[in-house]
Amino acid sequence: MLAKMGQVEAEKSVAIHEAELQKLVETMNALTKYEIKVHEANLELYKKHMNVEAQRMSADAQLYSRQQEAEAELFAKRKETEAKDYHVRTLLSSLGGNYNALRDLMMIDGGLFQDLARTNAQALDGLQPKISIWRNGDGGSSENVLEGGSVGAAVKEVASVYRALPPLFQAVHEQTGIQPSSWLGGLTNAATTS
Repeated sequence: MLAKMGQVEAEKSVAIHEAELQKLVETMNALTKYEIKVHEANLELYKKHMNVEAQRMSADAQLYSRQQEAEAELFAKRKETEAKDYHVRTLLSSLGGNYNALRDLMMIDGGLFQDLARTNAQALDGLQPKISIWRNGDGGSSENVLEGGSVGAAVKEVASVYRALPPLFQAVHEQTGIQPSSWLGGLTNAATTS
């Protein structure tokens, strides 16, 4: 019986020793898993930190790049403005200080008249106006406006205006249907008979 007791105690001692070893192995496994998790968490935190740092550095680089572009554009605008200022001063000096001539030259160089013509052409595009061509009754000559022969230039101009009125009234009537006033009708008859 003593031998059996010794055998049971030996088996229990081995079982206790195995249990202690198993506990030690499980503790070591748990500690290893914990350290792996801590290491993975630290690695993930480091990656996130590095990602944030990389984004910040990229944003800083973009900001710096945009600042450089803005400064270069500002510098170019300043130089362009200085060149224009010099150009205008030189033109004004060569035109003898005549601001009106400078304005006209700048409008021509700027293409203002071409733009106005283009805009007017676009505004008239699609319209179908009736165009009348007026001529003097004597083939364009203004020498014999009155029966006396040659007259002054002012009288010739007034006579040509009176000759232009009947075709004007006719064109207005044809295009709008508006009749001239009765006193103009008498004037028209007098202008055509004299």
